[in-house]
Formats: sequence, structure tokens, C-alpha cells
Amino acid sequence: MNVKSQKGFTGIDITIAIIVITLFVSIISVVFYNITISSKKIERKTEATYIAQDVIEKIKALNYDDVIETKGTEPVEISEYKKSDTLIIDNKEYDSAYTIEIKVKKYVPNSNGQENNDSNDLVKIINVNVLYKIGKEVENVELTTTIVRNR
Repeated sequence: MNVKSQKGFTGIDITIAIIVITLFVSIISVVFYNITISSKKIERKTEATYIAQDVIEKIKALNYDDVIETKGTEPVEISEYKKSDTLIIDNKEYDSAYTIEIKVKKYVPNSNGQENNDSNDLVKIINVNVLYKIGKEVENVELTTTIVRNR
């Protein structure tokens, strides 16, 4: 009997096939994992952007004088943004996984030696920063707009 005429797989053939299949499956798994992570990041950033936009719209819907300035240079969390102990924006409607910070300040150009007084109070700058975690990283979305006093 001629050995070359026998057909079948050898141990080497099977081992190489298993290695190739394993590599292919692991590469596909890594690609799907990365797609899933990217999708989650985009989803969280989209939600944070929606929240920031919604907060800005709620502030812009207020009367100019009801939009109070935040104290100091640091933003305050939405739960601390109050007027006479009344929340200006109810933060219970937003997911607790997002931290919402608000900073409102008057924009008063100081030109021609004019004093920064209330008669120049025509524009307020609103800054909303939404922080959220992805894994161990803290990401944020920051939106800024202005409101103008109607005279």
C-alpha cells in the first residue's frame, strides 16, 4: 500500500485550522467589543448634550430677572441653583448618572470708564456643564449661551 495515496487530515492540519479559526474569532470579538464601547460612548454623550440643551432652554424660558447669577467663579450643581430656597430647575427629571453644573454671570463690558453697575445689566452668560462617567473616565459636555434683557 502506498502511503501517499491515503487521504485524510494529519494532526498538523487540524492544529493549524484550529489556530486560524481561533484567531479569526478573537479578532471579530475585539471588533464587536470596540463597536459596543464606541456606541455606548456616543449614546452617553448624546444624552449629556440633550440634558445640557434642555437646561439651557429652561433657563432661557425664565424672565431675565429670575435668572440669578451664581456666586463666585465656580459653577454650582443644579440642585444648588435656587432662588429663595426654591429650585429654579427640578433636577429629578434627569438621570442621576449625570452631574449638571450651571454658571450664570452678567456680561457687562467695561469700556469708556463706565462702572459695572445694574444699569448696564443687559446680558447674562449661561454655561451648563454636564459630567458623566464612562468606565473610570469622567467626560463632559459644555454648552454656553446668552440671554438679553428685553426693554
